[in-house]
Amino acid sequence: METTLTKEIMNQNKERFISLLQKAGELEPKKKPGIDRLLNWLEGTDFYYAPASTKYHGNYEGGLCEHSIKVYDNLCTLNTAFNEDMKEYDIIICALLHDLCKIDFYKKVVKGAYKKDENGATIQPKVWEEKEVYDYGEEKTILGHSPKSIFIIQHFFLLSDEQAEAIYAHMGGMECSDQMEKNTYSKIYNKNKLAFYLHLADYKQAYYG
Repeated sequence: METTLTKEIMNQNKERFISLLQKAGELEPKKKPGIDRLLNWLEGTDFYYAPASTKYHGNYEGGLCEHSIKVYDNLCTLNTAFNEDMKEYDIIICALLHDLCKIDFYKKVVKGAYKKDENGATIQPKVWEEKEVYDYGEEKTILGHSPKSIFIIQHFFLLSDEQAEAIYAHMGGMECSDQMEKNTYSKIYNKNKLAFYLHLADYKQAYYG
């Protein structure tokens, strides 16, 4: 089933996102100027109205901001459920900003395909339909998924080693086929619980909403 968000919901998500980042600035006053600059920069991007993917989780207008907020909620839930005592500032920053790499990346295109039923089978007799969908655009800076998010954030304020590791490893082995790099993720999870739980929070949202 296709998902759509109303303008009201998208605006509510935007307001909550901004409020949470402003709270992070209150928790860490030295970071506040950079956080304020980041929020100002986001206004000139498609972040609040972009999809989170082309055809998987959050593949609809406003999906990227919504996904980021829900990952935050998931990470808060995990923190409480397992009594991990992770810092609120770390949770806000890592959850809300882990996918900044997707800003200004997707574009709307018209594609055609045979109409399918709710189980994904082609309807008989075949019916051809064209509809507007999201596709990949051209990357301005090619750094890979997680490293690009870290690169963007650090234009505005520095991340701690723990925060950078968490964002870097949030996708786990999905980003690579190289065993040595997969071992790097394992090493990070062994020493960095923020990274481990961010990974769980992101995957829970991506696969099960």
